Amino acid sequence: MLEKEFESQTRYKKVQSMLKTRYKKVQDILKTRYKKVQVFILRNIKMFKRKILDEINKWKNSLNIKKRALVIKGF
Repeated sequence: MLEKEFESQTRYKKVQSMLKTRYKKVQDILKTRYKKVQVFILRNIKMFKRKILDEINKWKNSLNIKKRALVIKGF
């Protein structure tokens, strides 16, 4: 039980660190003059954000399921 919770927390930390590094790269690239490049990058950011939010929601849902299971067991 604790191992799974720890695994989900580490996954969440990985997601946060991925976001930070991705945004640093994005900020550098967005300084370019080329609008086509900027539009392409902004689309990729939106896709990446969706993936991150999905990952965070999965993590939250798994924690909620674990809490419900503990309540049902009577802990």
